Amino acid sequence: MQQLLSTDQIITYDYDPVQDMLYILFEPVTGATFYDDVPDMPGIMRRYSMGDERMVGITVHDVKGRLSADILQNKAIRQLVQTLVEQLG
Repeated sequence: MQQLLSTDQIITYDYDPVQDMLYILFEPVTGATFYDDVPDMPGIMRRYSMGDERMVGITVHDVKGRLSADILQNKAIRQLVQTLVEQLG
């Protein structure tokens, strides 16, 4: 799915319900990448391009545990994406 952020940035995200993981990409990734855990945010990792070490995405574990139970899942995931990109992007 694509989402337009309040910063006019377009990102792509995909939720895998089987693994309960959310993948957020700021741009298409074609080469090797590496991850870095985000301090004080267990289960959230920044994804970097191996070539120039720029941040290209965010990976989130245990998504269901982070969602608000009182709104629809798709809307809750979009809100989670927006919040994480604003905090980490």
